[in-house]
Amino acid sequence: MKRIILITLISIICLTGNVFATPDDSILSQHIKEADGTSGQDTNTGSGIKTGHIQDGAITTSKIADGAVTDAKITGPISGTKISSAGLDADTVDGKHASEFAPMVHAHSQSDITGLNETLAGKADINHNHDSVYQKKYAGVAVVAKSGGDYTDPVTAMNDINTWCGIPSETNPCLLKIMPGVYDIGTNSLNMKEYVDIEGSGENVTKIKGNN
Repeated sequence: MKRIILITLISIICLTGNVFATPDDSILSQHIKEADGTSGQDTNTGSGIKTGHIQDGAITTSKIADGAVTDAKITGPISGTKISSAGLDADTVDGKHASEFAPMVHAHSQSDITGLNETLAGKADINHNHDSVYQKKYAGVAVVAKSGGDYTDPVTAMNDINTWCGIPSETNPCLLKIMPGVYDIGTNSLNMKEYVDIEGSGENVTKIKGNN
């Protein structure tokens, strides 16, 4: 009798196990409860399909409906390797045709730039100099002039020779050029120095006078 009961229990357990087993392809969409929207991605609570139920690479391109992935569903930048260059042109990027953009190397005429002609009006030509405005500078030369020179007094220029010429020598001669005018040195003396030449602007054109 005990053996019969034992065999019967084993049969019931086996039969029960078969009853609760899920056959292949037997779960329909209507049997899957919609996501509750509150349990997040925890597969141990709540309802609906969670991220943990989906293997990496399980969803193929053909399973994603056109237009199903919106901008709001994409976070961060998309790498260049994920964008195909086939069919990608300026029209799909910003609504402009490629022909509307300037080549990488290009030039503009002055008339293309608003206000450029007016801005450049009165400016000096690219090929110009200031010879008529500024005094030319030469090494080892100082100019004494009533205005526009290095000095206005020949005595001061001679005393400051180390500044504009250095120490006069056979290999470093100096020139003190005195421009037209009358230069009153008062009680001072204009002393000549070796290797220093004093050059006026002509007889009765450059005059130096003093009280000595």
